[in-house]
Amino acid sequence: MEGHLAGFGGEFEREGDVTPEEARERAVLLLSRMVGAMAPARAVRHVEPELSDEILRTCPAHALD
Repeated sequence: MEGHLAGFGGEFEREGDVTPEEARERAVLLLSRMVGAMAPARAVRHVEPELSDEILRTCPAHALD
């Protein structure tokens, strides 16, 4: 987890004018959203595969909103 957070945070710092604390906060939020999207996608995968695919497509597109 820390490796992912450090990587995401580093990217946020390189991309824009953010403090290390803000970059870390954004990294935690991004990772939480990514992991959180997996639960409903997996829950419906066998009964509604189209919905599962929609969840997995939509969440990354809006993870940084």
